This record gives sequence, structure tokens and C-alpha cells, in this order.
Amino acid sequence: MKLFNANLAKLTIILAVTSGLSIANIDASPITTGAVDNTFNPTAYTSKPKAKIDKSSVLKAQRLLKSKGMLNSSADGIAGFDTKQAVKEYQIEKKLDVTGILNKETLNAMSIDWEKTNKTY
Repeated sequence: MKLFNANLAKLTIILAVTSGLSIANIDASPITTGAVDNTFNPTAYTSKPKAKIDKSSVLKAQRLLKSKGMLNSSADGIAGFDTKQAVKEYQIEKKLDVTGILNKETLNAMSIDWEKTNKTY
């Protein structure tokens, strides 16, 4: 970051000089915004396997949410924005962690078998 800011200061001076402006008030010192940690952390770039719920389970959950009046859009098996909002409402009602995600806890509360729906990729 220091190298970039130093180069930016030099470019500012060059532009000022070539355009005929006075450079008396230009601060050419390197600009820093604090300590920069340049150490490589390999765990920051690795991800845990994610659970994927099959379409039929999403559809079951959507139908349940629709029957409770929580889902206004159609039940299509795709967990989009409307489904996420409805899941949050359901989680609040059931006093679950509010994530908006059809996770194990939420599906179990909906009586949808997590073990049959969970696929890791």
C-alpha cells in the first residue's frame, strides 16, 4: 500500500508540474492508513464443504411456509430471496437461530429429514 501511495504522490507532483501548477503545497510523503498485514494465511482461502439441499426438500419447505402465509411467491424449489425472508420469519416463530437458511435445525423443525436432503459438495 505504501508503494502505491508513494507512486500516487509522485504522479500528482508530475501532473502538477506539467500542467504549470505550483507544487509548494503538495505533500509528497507516503500515505499510510495503518499497519498492513502482508502475511499469507492459507486457511483464509480454503473453504469448508457446503451442504446443499435438494430441490424437492426446498419445495417441501416452501409449501409449508406458503401454508403458514409466510411465503408470498410460488413454491418452485429454488431458495431465492422470498424463501430466505420466509425462512427467517419461520425461524423467529420457532425461536431458532435466524439465518434465513434451510439448515439442519430449521428443516428438523419443519419435519423434513436433514439426512435425506443434505448433500455435501
